[in-house]
Amino acid sequence: MILYNMTVNIDTDISIEWMDAMKNKYIPNLLKSDLVKDQKFYRLLTEAEGNGETYSLQLFFESMKDFETYEHELFNPQLEQIYSQFQGKFVEFRSILASVQP
Repeated sequence: MILYNMTVNIDTDISIEWMDAMKNKYIPNLLKSDLVKDQKFYRLLTEAEGNGETYSLQLFFESMKDFETYEHELFNPQLEQIYSQFQGKFVEFRSILASVQP
């Protein structure tokens, strides 16, 4: 199992608009694909005051090949849309993890 984690810190003044876009556009579009086996969406509870709001979107894939297909066919076009809509209002980092359970 492959876990793709995207952690985003978004300016508080647009967090409601961003959350709406994530819940009603971005995530539903991702789930239309059979590549994403599961998803989790979290808000970080231990925030420093005045530093925006931080969220973690976790997407689960059966294999690295499925993730790479997702990245090229789905992720990049949607990411461009999110970047243009909220440009300069967020920072993010991504990581890819593999399960170590037998």
